[in-house]
Amino acid sequence: DQDSFNIVDLPGFGYAKVPEELRKEWSIFMDAYIANRKTLRVLFHLVDGRHGPTDEDASIMRRVGDLLPGYATYVVVLTKADKNVKGAASNKKAGKVSSDVVDAVRQAMKQNGVGNAPVILTSAETKLGRDDI
Repeated sequence: DQDSFNIVDLPGFGYAKVPEELRKEWSIFMDAYIANRKTLRVLFHLVDGRHGPTDEDASIMRRVGDLLPGYATYVVVLTKADKNVKGAASNKKAGKVSSDVVDAVRQAMKQNGVGNAPVILTSAETKLGRDDI
């Protein structure tokens, strides 16, 4: 069906407390999935908007840059935008991700082979970015 889609959640490398061997297995699986999944159209990479890209995020960007087929789009999703402005969540305001974080993401994308991919600010609390995704 042309109007249906699936969302697949791959392991959260940055926050998962797992043995290194399991992390390696996840990496192998993720690489194969990205490179070989013919129906893959968009890859959303969630980055914590409070802190910006970690070394693990940069590593994922490099792998995506090397592996992502030309028919799929890479998008960085900056999460927790409501956490950066005091009272943003309680006032139902969107909040903001600092320009330093956005700049760091854009720099990391350029340095790691994913170029000028779209960046979407999001908040689960305020629903910021939901329509953009």
